[in-house]
Amino acid sequence: MGKTKTINWRKIVWIVIASLVILSMLISELIAFF
Repeated sequence: MGKTKTINWRKIVWIVIASLVILSMLISELIAFF
């Protein structure tokens, strides 16, 4: 049970980091565009 929980937490953390990176890239591109 503990192993699966840690794996799920790692997945959530990776998804959050990836989404933040993508969002920051999109925002920077929008700022550069305007």
